[in-house]
Amino acid sequence: MAFAISGYFTSIGLAVVETPKAVQLIDGVRDEDGNVTKKDAVKASWKCYIPAALTAAGSTACAIASCTISHKRNVALATAYAAAMASAQEYKNTVLEVVGEEKAAEIRKVADKKKMDSNPITQNEVLKTKGNGLDQVYDPWSGRYFWSSIDEMRMVMNDLNYAMLNYDTVRLNDFYDMLGLDHTKPGLDYGWDINNTGPVKVMCSTQIADNNRPCFVLGFDHEPRFGV
Repeated sequence: MAFAISGYFTSIGLAVVETPKAVQLIDGVRDEDGNVTKKDAVKASWKCYIPAALTAAGSTACAIASCTISHKRNVALATAYAAAMASAQEYKNTVLEVVGEEKAAEIRKVADKKKMDSNPITQNEVLKTKGNGLDQVYDPWSGRYFWSSIDEMRMVMNDLNYAMLNYDTVRLNDFYDMLGLDHTKPGLDYGWDINNTGPVKVMCSTQIADNNRPCFVLGFDHEPRFGV
């Protein structure tokens, strides 16, 4: 892409440099009245612009090659991501089978605690939502704390599951929107597909935040997927 951009500027420079020579050649084919046809003007001067045209063509080839390389990399990344997500979900299901639901919940609780501790509430504002919930909730996906309740979040997820039955997919931003929170960039890119996950449940662990108040760490039985 760098070669393409520099090549386009070079072709412009070459065209500018050659223009005075082209004008002289065109003047040489004017008739007695000083007129010249477009055909004669092109015929007289076109060779002057060969270097600029070749440079522009090379720049175009570089741009196409750059897009092709980027596309292949994106396809490779998407494939790797899909494989990683499938592996993570398989690992999650295996842990559940081996240790049981109670032990799996304990493991998830420890992981949620680490997520919350990495972004302490003392550095964040607790946001208001549409509901009347008075429980602190930490959302690892957006790094935000907000007021809600387990019942409110489950009701929102039920509405989203209904929407998935009708439209196949929903985004994380749809979840935020129903809660009354602002959209986020990850919320636009991540979501759920009914064909891959089925209905999604809210799964929160109870923690004690660094303000010494109880805090739910938001989670789902099926984590949002990229590119839905």
